[in-house]
Amino acid sequence: HDGQAGLYSGYSYEYLLAIKQYADWEYEFILTEGKEDAVRLVQEGTADLVAGVSRNAPLAESLLFSARSLLNASMQLVANPAKGRYAYADYKNFYGIRIGVSASVSDWLAVVRGLRDFAAEHGFVPEIFSFKSSQACEDALRTGSVDAILRDSYEKNDFYVIADYQFEDIYFAVTKDKVEVLEELDDAMTAIFQNIPTFQARLSRRYYNVETRLSFAPSLEELLFIANRTVTCLDTPFPRGQDARLERSHLLGRRLTAARVPLCR
Repeated sequence: HDGQAGLYSGYSYEYLLAIKQYADWEYEFILTEGKEDAVRLVQEGTADLVAGVSRNAPLAESLLFSARSLLNASMQLVANPAKGRYAYADYKNFYGIRIGVSASVSDWLAVVRGLRDFAAEHGFVPEIFSFKSSQACEDALRTGSVDAILRDSYEKNDFYVIADYQFEDIYFAVTKDKVEVLEELDDAMTAIFQNIPTFQARLSRRYYNVETRLSFAPSLEELLFIANRTVTCLDTPFPRGQDARLERSHLLGRRLTAARVPLCR
């Protein structure tokens, strides 16, 4: 979310716009500081739906999950560009790297075990430090207390990726008293899969390919070139026949109301 411009973007946001085409929902987005806060809002009843959670025993006690996964999540090691010590996948220089992991992540032991397995596979031994929250991890990275932090691939900030690996599927989730919402959600996701089989793959490439993680920084000459021309986006996730003007208004940040969905800052 761009606070100054009032615009929303991101993998989960675009997925929700596609779901709206089939479920006929309206949204009110609630900004949160992290995924753990988003899950808490749903559990408390302040929000109706949360995106990007894993199916694990603790959450299964209070939540129901979508039948189809939202994304096969990667875990990423990210470093501070102000330090610039590590290059992407330069594992020979990772030995002894200090990695921060948030204790608030779902199934912390499995996350740390996955990190150790990944490190062993690539021949380096990390020092792993636990922090109480994602924000505490980011603060430690900025101050240099750790060299990198582990995060979900769909989290965005001003750090840069030095390694990533496949971890687990993630899902939409609702509380157990919202069975009807879950049924509509499942029907919409199935319809998307049937009508646009490549939808998730295309959305993943847009947001999570290593090649797309570099910032777009055109020169003044390039900006002037773009400003004087019409730019057309051909890679749209929405089914043909829908009102393109309506979807364009959503993408430009019109506030939606009804289903309450927490989004991480």
